[in-house]
Amino acid sequence: VPVTGTLRGVLTVRGVSRTVAPTVTVTRDRDAATGRDALHIVARFVVRLDDFGIPTPRFLFLVTRQEHPVTVDVRAVATGTALR
Repeated sequence: VPVTGTLRGVLTVRGVSRTVAPTVTVTRDRDAATGRDALHIVARFVVRLDDFGIPTPRFLFLVTRQEHPVTVDVRAVATGTALR
């Protein structure tokens, strides 16, 4: 059963640090390759370029967005004893 919550952290881009509070989903399962217990962790949040002092990229008549979605997807597999 997945567990969802909010996690606070600090993201640093080009020497500028900002607090982020991504939505995080953690799922416990079994690693197919090893058969060991594993955690699948997915965090999602939005980064605004101007929050980090990055101007909006422009090329000729093209202009990109200021906000960019970020997904962090981590899989942690137990080494040794099983998760409790």
